[in-house]
Amino acid sequence: MKSRRRLIIPVAILVIGAAAWSLWPRGGAPNGAIQASGTIEATQVDVAPKIAGRVMKLLVREGAQVRAGQVVAELDAAEVDAQVAQARAAVMAAQTRPAQADAALALARASVEALLTQARAQIESAAAALEAGRASLRAAEANVQVAETNLARAESDLQRLEALYRDGAVSAQQLDTARSAVKAAEAQRDAARAQRDAAQVQISAAAAVVEQARAGLAVAEANRQTVAIREQDVAAARAQLAQARAALQQAEILRGNTILTAPFAGVVVAKHVEIGDLVGVGAPVLTIADLSQPYLRVFISETDLGRVTLGQPVDVRVDAFRGRVFHGTVMEISDHAEFTPGNVQTREERVKLVFAVKVQLSNQDGVLKPGLPADAVIVTGAGSSP
Repeated sequence: MKSRRRLIIPVAILVIGAAAWSLWPRGGAPNGAIQASGTIEATQVDVAPKIAGRVMKLLVREGAQVRAGQVVAELDAAEVDAQVAQARAAVMAAQTRPAQADAALALARASVEALLTQARAQIESAAAALEAGRASLRAAEANVQVAETNLARAESDLQRLEALYRDGAVSAQQLDTARSAVKAAEAQRDAARAQRDAAQVQISAAAAVVEQARAGLAVAEANRQTVAIREQDVAAARAQLAQARAALQQAEILRGNTILTAPFAGVVVAKHVEIGDLVGVGAPVLTIADLSQPYLRVFISETDLGRVTLGQPVDVRVDAFRGRVFHGTVMEISDHAEFTPGNVQTREERVKLVFAVKVQLSNQDGVLKPGLPADAVIVTGAGSSP
């Protein structure tokens, strides 16, 4: 029995040791593979405000999963809300002015056109009356000439008959007839002169009406300036409305800046402020990391550079998950050499010139976190490290 116990104990130790050994990565790598170490990294973005303000709400905690566009924090918006309300009131007031200005412009145009039409019609009518008066004057002057000619002939006949009457050559009746003819000719002359005088008065009146109509046309033409002023009023009203809308848009942008959202889906890895804290422009409130696609940055020597290509498979192990292999691919190879980063332990390693290689990792279950140290095996041949 004792001998059996002695055999069982070593075997158990061997089994346990073998099991433990299987949980740790092997010290070596496949032939031709390149080994390197680094730290798990992820794309991280600080959620920071574009305006200064006081933190009123923190809607997520560290470690929380967030969606792209999810509201994660809010700043005090009381002052900005007042600006938005004031800007909206200004827009509402300004919205009525273009219509009012358009109506005033239309009225001014209609008024000016009516005045112009009326003035032109008056000028046309007055000009026609003036021309008619001039025609009447010409006819009246012709009638005066005819009447004066007839009067002169009648007076001459009367003088001749008076001489004949004294000689007894004509009768008294013939003399009376001649005298009546002179009176009739004088009446015709006087009537013709009256018509001429009336025509002259008509011409003067028509000329005055023409001048008045021309003055009215000048006034109507001058009123075109009113139209120009109303057009300027319309432009000013529209400009004021555009300015008010721009001010409202700016106020709404400021209001939107009080709401902080996640730039992408990820995990809150840091909270930098508390509710009630004052934050400045660009001051980080939260830090969000995209853990869906973490990456590992390693450094390889110049001698290994030629064996690394984009898309090459990489096996990665981390101390936190011994025995588990995370698969990745080479996504970026630096095109310039640099000294090994200072976090490398030995000075001999730090003074070497190396090239940075970025390895994209799969992290479907989200266990890989930024800051975890990791060992990578860049597979340059068939197969991978276990």
